[in-house]
Amino acid sequence: MDGRWMMSHGVADMAFLAGLIGLGLAGCSGTAGVYNSGDEAANGSRSGVEATPEAHAGATPDQKWTHCTPGARSKDITAMKPDTNTSLTIGAFNGWDESWATAGLIKQVLKKDGYTVTIKGFDAGVGYQATAGGDIDIITDSWLPVTQAGYIRKYGPKLENLGCWYDNAKLTIAVNKNSPAHSIADLKKTGSAYGNVIYSIEPGAEMTKTIAHQTLPMYGLSNITLKTSSTPAMLAQLQKATKAGNPCTLR
Repeated sequence: MDGRWMMSHGVADMAFLAGLIGLGLAGCSGTAGVYNSGDEAANGSRSGVEATPEAHAGATPDQKWTHCTPGARSKDITAMKPDTNTSLTIGAFNGWDESWATAGLIKQVLKKDGYTVTIKGFDAGVGYQATAGGDIDIITDSWLPVTQAGYIRKYGPKLENLGCWYDNAKLTIAVNKNSPAHSIADLKKTGSAYGNVIYSIEPGAEMTKTIAHQTLPMYGLSNITLKTSSTPAMLAQLQKATKAGNPCTLR
């Protein structure tokens, strides 16, 4: 994952899975920040961030949103004129710990510069929609080039890419530490221990589609059902299974 900032995006699940076994690399993503590309943003007047060309119409995740070096777009803004509007709303994705952590970090820094910052929680799809519509000024947790590519294709022309803060996150199918499966292929024989179910995040996430249409057929896992819901619901299922001492597999 490359941590990408976006204005008007883990890793909740990744942090929660710290004690779990990653069964296989399902894809790499990047986290970034985006913001709404209205006139104010285009003029670089929001928090001294200058507009970048990535948000032009027709931008695609792989061509315009995924190639970055963390910190490469950092700039000294001390010579820039202060913003006349010092109220800012940051969107954080429910269930994604790094989303809240980065939003909180930005809030504390901006508060010292006189900004009034509000953080609001959303599911990913709603967060992108709200940012594109101007209800949110910035989100810090855009996972590319796979997981949230669909949202960029849909809302990219109305968003501005502000660069990335991480570029090497791993997306995996994971199980409890003491589970019988130690690889994705093992699920063909041990799937019944997990109720033949993989619990996943939002159905609109590209990674969900990749698992359903590529990973499961590739490994011949016709016995496995992919259940989609939301990141918080997926983590709740993991917590429930772990508390009961039952195996659980999720993405």
